[in-house]
Parts: sequence; structure tokens; C-alpha cells
Amino acid sequence: MVYRATAHTQAKKAESRERLLNAGLNLVLEAGFSHITINKVAQHANVATGTVYRYFASKGELCEEIFLKATKIELSKVTETCNTPNKSPRERMETTLSEFAYRAIKGRRLAYALIAEPVDSMLDETRLQFRRAYAEQFAALIEEGIASGDFRNQSAMISATAIVGAMSEALVGPLSPNNCDRIESKTLTQDIVDFCLRALSA
Repeated sequence: MVYRATAHTQAKKAESRERLLNAGLNLVLEAGFSHITINKVAQHANVATGTVYRYFASKGELCEEIFLKATKIELSKVTETCNTPNKSPRERMETTLSEFAYRAIKGRRLAYALIAEPVDSMLDETRLQFRRAYAEQFAALIEEGIASGDFRNQSAMISATAIVGAMSEALVGPLSPNNCDRIESKTLTQDIVDFCLRALSA
């Protein structure tokens, strides 16, 4: 007789896996991916260490799943503001850039971990894939802006990729755990937004 997992069993497994991911995400919020160990995740989730290995084969796989969880949330927010109805492409670009920078500064430890913290090569590749996903959202918005006259004629994808890179690089230094200076969030955010809009505008 072939065993088939019931809907209840599958739901319980999904719930347990999510609890482990949330425990790992909380550890990243505290001290970045360097703080992650299988034992610590198990302790934070109140489960045995062996339970973690039922869902994740290694620390690297666990870190990648934590990264995916957090980054998908951020990408959905960027996608939402890029597609806000009844606003011009320029207004949507400004809002998207401002809110992205604001969220990064507010959650600086997590943002730094997602943007720049040194990790293994598997996670580096995943980072590149998501940078491409962000760029695709910006490229679609830039194309709208070119058509409406908000932005000058340009290669939308190249400009979008440059914007993603500019935002990331501008935030890395201030967000770094080694930076002890107070972040002037309004000034930093406005400088990033102004730079990107100047680059796009006619």
C-alpha cells in the first residue's frame, strides 16, 4: 500500500517549514547571515536540530530559502508601487525609489544582509537573479515614461539595471554594520531619488 500524505499532514509540514524560516529570518534581522547556524535556528523555533534537516539539507540551503522569503516580500512591494494606478511613470518611480530606500534604512541589518553581506556562491547567484527581477520592473516603468514623455529616450533595461546598481551601492556603506555614523535617512533617500530621476529625465 502506497502512503499518501493527507492534506492535514502537508499543511503541518508547511507550517513547520515556515516556522523554521521565520526563526532564521529573525536571526538575520539580529545579526545577518553570519549569525545563522542550524542549532540556533532549531533553538529559536523550539525544535530538535534534526528537525531542521528534515526540511533543509544544509545551512546553505536554509540561508537561500530565508533570502528568497525576505526578497520576494520586497520585490512584491516594488512591483506594487511600480504599478500604482492613476499616477504618472515619474511619480511611480519616485515613490518606488523613496519607499525602497526608506524600508532599507529602517531595517538596515536585514537590508544589508540581502544586498551585500558576504555569503556562499549559491546565494550570490540568487542575488543576481533578483536584481534582474527588480530591473525588469523598473524597465517596464521606464518604457512607460519614455512613451509619456516623462523620461528621455534610452535603453530601458540598461537604465533600469543601472538604477538597481546605483541604489544598492549608495545604500551599502550607510547600512553596513561597520558604519557607526547616524544615517540621515531623509537626506540619503532624497539624494538617491534625485540622482536616479536626473539620470532618467529629459
